[in-house]
Amino acid sequence: MQQWALQFKCTHTSIDSLLKILHERGNHNLPKTARTLLGTKTVGQLRDISGGQYHYIGFESACNNLLTANQWLEKIRLVMIIDGLPISNSGSLSTYLWAILCKAFDIPNPDVFPVALCVTAAKPKDLSFLDEKLNEIKRLLINGFKFSSQTVPVELFQVVCAKAMCKGAKSFSGFYGCDKCETRGTYLHRNQKITFPEIKNPILLPMNPLGLKLTQNTISPPHHSLIFLTLT
Repeated sequence: MQQWALQFKCTHTSIDSLLKILHERGNHNLPKTARTLLGTKTVGQLRDISGGQYHYIGFESACNNLLTANQWLEKIRLVMIIDGLPISNSGSLSTYLWAILCKAFDIPNPDVFPVALCVTAAKPKDLSFLDEKLNEIKRLLINGFKFSSQTVPVELFQVVCAKAMCKGAKSFSGFYGCDKCETRGTYLHRNQKITFPEIKNPILLPMNPLGLKLTQNTISPPHHSLIFLTLT
């Protein structure tokens, strides 16, 4: 039954429902839950961070897997992804999974590795769940990653994230939603869109090396709601 469930990629909910029916019909030798049937293992320690449950895996595990499978790499160029999605919706008991993922830029069809996972009832109340990741990636960017007897340079090539949340900035659809400048947008009633028609000598926003509009000294109140994420 375990092989059948894995072969047809059955959800835990459907397996639980089937096991309940089988138990009611006298098959008491079967497990009662999908977790027991599939032998799902719980690995790692959960912590309460940012209003949710958090588990950190780390970049080093991903770098080690990358170099083990691709020993020709002379430099690890990472693409980091930060985003969330709803995993259940039951009225006021919605649950969201916020994931920090990474992959190598230079490898065709690269595997995507989890760095950290955070489960919350809504958007995280702050971005403390990113702190551990930032500290580790800063260390890798400076010192590189030690693999066997060599040190392999690490470069953060690209960050793909839920920008407004990670920057503590206004959404792209807001009047101050431009990522690059201080221009206030204009609302077009006919198209129901915000546009930024002013293109002559706009006042540019200060940017940090990752392109994230941050730090207490460079905050622009119309553009920022909260200061969350910085590598400086």
